[in-house]
Amino acid sequence: MFSKELEEVIEAALADGTITDKERAVLHKRAAAEGVDPDELDVVIDGRLAKTKKQEDWLKPTPPSTLMSNKVGNVMKCPNCGAPYQPGTVKCAECGHVFQNMQVVYSSVKMTDGINQIMEKWADKIESATKEGVKEEIVDRLSCEKDDEVGEYIKNFPIPSSKDDLLEFITSMAGRRHSGSNEEEYNAKLKEAINKARTFFPDDPQFEPLIKRFTKLSWENLSTGQKILIGVILALLFLFLMMAIGEI
Repeated sequence: MFSKELEEVIEAALADGTITDKERAVLHKRAAAEGVDPDELDVVIDGRLAKTKKQEDWLKPTPPSTLMSNKVGNVMKCPNCGAPYQPGTVKCAECGHVFQNMQVVYSSVKMTDGINQIMEKWADKIESATKEGVKEEIVDRLSCEKDDEVGEYIKNFPIPSSKDDLLEFITSMAGRRHSGSNEEEYNAKLKEAINKARTFFPDDPQFEPLIKRFTKLSWENLSTGQKILIGVILALLFLFLMMAIGEI
């Protein structure tokens, strides 16, 4: 329906299951540049947002209990001036106060907790199968199913919107992107987080070095699968060159 670039921005904005006023304004600006009607865009955004909100509750960040006194229904109150604001807002529209460290439990921590729950569940299954003398190939299959479930969890985990949380999330994904069997999913999640930071915090000095580091083309930023593919191609080119020299 829309251009690839606009679809990527929409996906980044809706990745956390919510959309802030700033994110909607960015989408409207991009859509206007492409000649897309803003009302049509809003219909699409709201429709996708409704589907996203149907995700299971355990994938959604839980508001910290220490902030309950600052809530007015589903709206938060600025600790500086008391003005209401929507969750995920970066700065108070009334006094300009920047909301930092408002989310006590970072998304990266919640992701770790969710993964640990999955790992513990499968560890029990694998241990039971091993004790019962199940064939090794069945144990291996259970291990693969465990990795698949963890990968699916990482793939569907929402990208945070608040500045501090997103910074922490990017740092966490960067540290996990070369971690064993699920590195492809971690690399993809890091790319999603970087795209969101590049879209909504393009000139922020804290995000700028991270964006430059993880968007440049380098051997470090390649996944294991990409490195293997490059290695195979280079090996084939070397063999072809040796054969050509031999014929000469």
